[in-house]
Amino acid sequence: VQYQPAKNTFLVPYQHLEEYKTTNLDNYFIMKHYGTVFDINSETYVLDDLGDSWKILSVITTKETVVIPESYNGKNITQIDSNAFISASSVKNITLPRYYSYFEDLAFNQAASLENISVDANNTKFTAVNGVLYSKDMKELIYYPSKKSDETFTISNDVYVIRSYAFAGNDYLKNLVVGS
Repeated sequence: VQYQPAKNTFLVPYQHLEEYKTTNLDNYFIMKHYGTVFDINSETYVLDDLGDSWKILSVITTKETVVIPESYNGKNITQIDSNAFISASSVKNITLPRYYSYFEDLAFNQAASLENISVDANNTKFTAVNGVLYSKDMKELIYYPSKKSDETFTISNDVYVIRSYAFAGNDYLKNLVVGS
């Protein structure tokens, strides 16, 4: 059985618990340190070492805008794990780095306030248009942010694949138009 934290629960590495006790967060769940932890720009990242790159296991922040760092300790950050934003429910804007190359279907599943995604212009795998994440060639619609407030969205004729969970959690979207 996998632990499912209550809404607004923050997963906090035990070595960072004290700093989060001073914020207005209501619930705490202490996770055992299971990755490399580093802090940058008031954000805490828990990383999994993939050998030649890093995978983000968890992002812990109370900020509204997060720019995922390109690298840590000489290796690129290339992936974000499913549910990595469970401890970052305040994040409204995410910018993905140049070397980000693999999207897990539920990477933004717990990004409960996400309105906009942007991608470094030099990224060769992904792009974002009007806050929506696509493959670089625009043939795959990957993720439509859960709190993007548009009621209607038009899917381009160029899109051939819509990823699983691409529209998961969006309560505003009422109409999908296929083609223009």
